[in-house]
Amino acid sequence: MYRLLPVLMSCADAPAAGAATDAAAYAAALQTVGSDPLTASDRCATIRSPGILADCITAAAEALAGTDPEGASRLCASVPPGTGRDECSFQVAEHSGEPDRCSEAGRFVEDCRMHLWSRTLASAVPRGTDLGDAEPRVVALASQSGFTDDDPRPWVVLTRHLLGAEPVLDRSACDDLTQAERQRTCRSAARDLFHDRINHARDTGQFPCDGGPLPAILRHTADPGLEAVLTERRAQGLCP
Repeated sequence: MYRLLPVLMSCADAPAAGAATDAAAYAAALQTVGSDPLTASDRCATIRSPGILADCITAAAEALAGTDPEGASRLCASVPPGTGRDECSFQVAEHSGEPDRCSEAGRFVEDCRMHLWSRTLASAVPRGTDLGDAEPRVVALASQSGFTDDDPRPWVVLTRHLLGAEPVLDRSACDDLTQAERQRTCRSAARDLFHDRINHARDTGQFPCDGGPLPAILRHTADPGLEAVLTERRAQGLCP
């Protein structure tokens, strides 16, 4: 019986020892990930915990993506299939700025595409640009980013990007777009933006439940559609 005790104790200590070894390998990898991501990834490979391994490889892939996105994608492929690999591929797409790599992001593929699209618009279409002036540029960028011509999402993001920056919400700006479907998408996105602003006003105590003037965040041009939103939200119990 007594001779079994050391064996039992070593079995109990094994998980703790393994965790300590993983932590040490992770720390060592992070020390070199910025200057030598490939060496860092080699150190990551000794980690046994799947979650820590995925985090470690992802850090190395992020550091490599800016100069060698293909190599970074190969690092992500070494992560066991699942959330960790998908997240790694998402980060490679983001850090490389290559939307095509979002196709490797598994369950995050659409989140990845939309994240990069939002970033692309922010850098390519300055706020204050008229929707009509932005349209040709957006058509080209959307095609380059892999969106089909009938996908409404690029126009939803554009609407929020441009109209969301204006002090007064004016859905008539949507009429500057050349296609009727884009105009409808724009107006719908602006209405959803108005809903979001109502929610913010409610949550921050700015909404005039006593019938007073609307706060600045809810300023808009004369628009029966937006007035209908206000009426609907009040009827749904917006105010206590």
